[in-house]
Amino acid sequence: MPFLVPPESIDSESLILVLAFGNPSLLEAQCVMGENAKVSMECEDIAVADLKGGRFKRYTELAGVHKIALPLPPIDTDEFAQAITFPERNFNFSLSLYCPPGDPETEYDELSEELLSTIREFGHKKANLIRSRSGPELHSERVLARSAMDFVVFPIGATYQWGVTVYIPETEAFK
Repeated sequence: MPFLVPPESIDSESLILVLAFGNPSLLEAQCVMGENAKVSMECEDIAVADLKGGRFKRYTELAGVHKIALPLPPIDTDEFAQAITFPERNFNFSLSLYCPPGDPETEYDELSEELLSTIREFGHKKANLIRSRSGPELHSERVLARSAMDFVVFPIGATYQWGVTVYIPETEAFK
C-alpha cells in the first residue's frame, strides 16, 4: 500500500478524499466508512469525511479515490508549517488544485507561489516545486514516482482548504 506517511500517524477527525468518479465515489466512501463517518461532497472532485468518534478504518478499501489527504490549518498561520513534518534536506513537493472558482492556471500559479514562499519562510530553501504538465493537479502516479509531498487545495467559501496527501490507493487490483 502506498502510504506516504506511517499509517499510525493518520490520526485525524477528518480526511479529504480526492474522488475518482464523483457521486458514485461519494456513495462508496459513505458505505465503506459506515455510520461512524459523515462524508460530504465539497465540489465535484472533493469529499470530506468527518469521523463521529473513534478512528478511521477501512479507507484503504476505497476504490473510488485517487488520493487521501489530512486537512491542514490555513496557510497564513504558523500552525500550517507546524502541522507538517518536513524532510530534513531537499525535497520535492507539488500542489494539486481542485475545483477552482476562477481561471485554473492563474489560481494554480498564485497558490503555488504562496505555498513555495511559505515553505521557504519556514527555512526550507531547497524545496523543489514539481509542476503538473496536464493541468492544476499532479496525478497520483507522478506523486509516487517523484517522491513528492503533495498538497491538496480546494475552495471553501471565500478561502481555501489545504491538505497534505497521506495515502494513494493501489490501483492495479482494480484494473
